[in-house]
Amino acid sequence: MQNFKWIKRIKAVGWDLDGTLYPHDSVPHDLLYDRQIKAVVEKLKLSFNEVEVEYAKVYDRLGSNTKTLNHFGIDGLKFFTSFWDEIDLGKYIRSDHKIVQLIKQLSVNFTQFIISNSNRKDQIEKKLELIGFVENSFDLVVSTVELRSVKPDPKPFLVALEKLQLKPEEVLFVGDRVTTDIMGAKGVGMKTCLVGKKSKEADVSVKSVYDVGKLLV
Repeated sequence: MQNFKWIKRIKAVGWDLDGTLYPHDSVPHDLLYDRQIKAVVEKLKLSFNEVEVEYAKVYDRLGSNTKTLNHFGIDGLKFFTSFWDEIDLGKYIRSDHKIVQLIKQLSVNFTQFIISNSNRKDQIEKKLELIGFVENSFDLVVSTVELRSVKPDPKPFLVALEKLQLKPEEVLFVGDRVTTDIMGAKGVGMKTCLVGKKSKEADVSVKSVYDVGKLLV
């Protein structure tokens, strides 16, 4: 894997949760998407197809489903936290010894933290438990629900930097979405790693979350 000079300055690794620490296709995203569109349909009294078109336009501009729902007059944070409360997480999220071991190994030399959109702290903890993480596996967990400010807004990232007393250039943030994870972290000066796809917006892209460890050895 390519060697980046800035890697030597990294002291902490920040992680997105949904779609990064567990696979994006683990949860019923078709169901979630359907509920999002139907919520807007009910609000605007338009057809499903009409809303899909308008929803896509707004999402492309705002880069966040939470913000998109807010745009249409729906409380996005409330919508998503309610969704995670309603479904049986244990049915969808599986244990992953490999990712647990990766975080444990990286914790020897790097501070580890999480910034998660649209999840309450208890929902984040439940998901981490299902993956196989024990309590205090991460030095900090930031819930954007509690902050009322979602990625890509700078506030969640700045809160993490302040609490951990880190400089932006000392942090590598890992996520699976360009619009929220990469652009948000990049916006405050953090280095960024995109998982599962390539983008010129990220400092580095990796095929799998397990490849992050190779960057930092």
